[in-house]
Amino acid sequence: MNLNYKLSKKNVEACRLSDEEKIMYCLPIDIDRSGLFTDDAYTVITTKRILVLEKGELIKDILLADCDEVKSEPQIACGIIYVTVKGEKEIVGRFSARHLVRYSYVARGCRFIKEGQKEIKVVLKADVNGSLEAVKNALEKIDVEGVKVSVIRGGVG
Repeated sequence: MNLNYKLSKKNVEACRLSDEEKIMYCLPIDIDRSGLFTDDAYTVITTKRILVLEKGELIKDILLADCDEVKSEPQIACGIIYVTVKGEKEIVGRFSARHLVRYSYVARGCRFIKEGQKEIKVVLKADVNGSLEAVKNALEKIDVEGVKVSVIRGGVG
């Protein structure tokens, strides 16, 4: 599962990253603010901020420390990622249903980044042993600086 899509030079420049700030996640937003499909919009999660980029412009810049929660939520044929800051819910981006799992993982990862948690523990269940091993290997290969994914139990059935 790709959680760090490559940004164009124009989009990287729009992020205006400080020297100590690193991109942790970068996911496409394939539905823009007007509700149309797009191929040049991204949610970028750094070690300090949540950024929304559209066509090389910085649309939103939210400090991760100010967020009470970061969640993804399924809608009809799409999903949203939102933050709650001081009790106010603010939609960060909309995406097609095919990105729902990615955004769910990233929303959870934001909480770990903010709280400084270093390990995500996972329990797996699969229909056959081959699938279990493949998913386990894929999860253990996820490389996000400062966060380790550990499969604590796996089963077939």
